[in-house]
Amino acid sequence: RASEAATAFLRASEAATALRASEAVTALRASEAATALRASEAREAATALRASEVATAFRASEAAAELRALEAATALRASEAREAATALRASEVATAFRASEAAAELR
Repeated sequence: RASEAATAFLRASEAATALRASEAVTALRASEAATALRASEAREAATALRASEVATAFRASEAAAELRALEAATALRASEAREAATALRASEVATAFRASEAAAELR
């Protein structure tokens, strides 16, 4: 009987050891799966961040191009306005000169 009890105890001890080993392996696998999930989530977040940064840079580039186009159009209009003012002054000078000539002829 003592031998049977010792054998039963040994078997129970072995079963408990196997159960603990199995639980440890299961916990390790769960930990590895959680780590892989977090790594995957981190990669996805980094990819989304880079995509957002690229989109932001593209929009900033478009805005800068629009600003440059607007500045160029404004400069062109200012140049055209200066040219028109110069032509108007030249016309006024010519008109004044002709008026002066006409007045001289009348005298």
